[in-house]
Amino acid sequence: MAMIEYLLIILFHFIMGTLMVKDVPRAVSCAEHINKGLDLTPEIQDTKNAAFNQNKSSLVVVENGIELYETLNEDHTINDQ
Repeated sequence: MAMIEYLLIILFHFIMGTLMVKDVPRAVSCAEHINKGLDLTPEIQDTKNAAFNQNKSSLVVVENGIELYETLNEDHTINDQ
């Protein structure tokens, strides 16, 4: 009985190793695509006079492609309007 159990464990590890080796080319391809995206320079550049929201008094929430602007309280909770 122990012999069968050991053979099953060896078979299990062999199958898991085979499945991992099968996914290596996909992982390499994904890494190459990620590197291509990270190496791109954006076409739109900020100007030197770009204004940023320094007070962080509003929050932009995107739901179903619609931007919702909500005002934040001083404790960074959303106002109920």
